[in-house]
Amino acid sequence: MNKRPITRKVKNWTKEQIQEALDESPVNQAAIARELNISATTVSDTVRGRTNSQRVHKAIAEAVKHDVKEIWPEIYLYGEPRRGRRMVVWHRKAAA
Repeated sequence: MNKRPITRKVKNWTKEQIQEALDESPVNQAAIARELNISATTVSDTVRGRTNSQRVHKAIAEAVKHDVKEIWPEIYLYGEPRRGRRMVVWHRKAAA
């Protein structure tokens, strides 16, 4: 009998879930930006999933009192992410 391992697809929290958790906490995105001395756009882009920032991820996780692996399992489940922006795949038809 062939037994395939059971694999479970993990999903990151959506931007709405992160924002809802931040709304329930005393800290907002602007406060996180001031604390880390970065722009509010950077925090917003990280929440939306446009960029990956370990500093912002950790600050958000502290604010909502959850682990970064719980909020972003696709990124942190198997180690630390690489620095920089998320790679975007462009299709020739879309670029034309």
